[in-house]
Amino acid sequence: MEKLPFIKKDFLGFIVLAIVVVAIWLLVDQLDILDRIRSLSRREINSLGILAPLIFILAYISLIVALVPSAPLNIAAGILFGPTLGTLYSWLGVLLGGAISFLLARRFGEGFVSRIIKERSDILHRYNQKIENGGFATVFLFRIIPFFPIGGFNYLFGLTKLSFKNYVYASAIGIIPGVFILSFLGNTILNPNLWNFIITGTLFLVVGLSSWIYKKKFQSANDADITDKHE
Repeated sequence: MEKLPFIKKDFLGFIVLAIVVVAIWLLVDQLDILDRIRSLSRREINSLGILAPLIFILAYISLIVALVPSAPLNIAAGILFGPTLGTLYSWLGVLLGGAISFLLARRFGEGFVSRIIKERSDILHRYNQKIENGGFATVFLFRIIPFFPIGGFNYLFGLTKLSFKNYVYASAIGIIPGVFILSFLGNTILNPNLWNFIITGTLFLVVGLSSWIYKKKFQSANDADITDKHE
């Protein structure tokens, strides 16, 4: 009976997390942020001056936190800002939005989930303990896979014991290829020519192949680790 108040507190925190996410999603949907940004032209963006990147990054953060697919906004970044600045602003939006999602989950939901895992599943509990000071490779794998819907995993990682530092480092590096490709694709849509299409196709191929190789190596390393533990 002594554990009951702590369980209730953890559960209420998890409920607060769900309410916050739903509220942000409703706000993003009501303001129609994605379509508003995508409907802008380069002339309108230039007229906003220094506010343009700030507005774009804040919009991107809101989409990530609200679990709204953000790839269309990444493509829009290439159209509105070009491939270089589009990549930078999208990278900041994805990274900051993911970090906020992670911290929300860590603050309000990690205690409840860790307690449930510990009490219900020894396997998940051991993995949760293992990922506490590691997990860089796991996060990097999800980040490097092109166009993987990572939004929900930002919260999922926050519900584990994964360190915030490893999450940020792996995310910061892993998202670079994806955001650059989509920004370059946006610029190609605005400036369609054979050379741009060749570069875009090559980038898709290289990143896709690289992520597949990394995934295979990651799985092989995990299989070897599991085999060693059973011997």
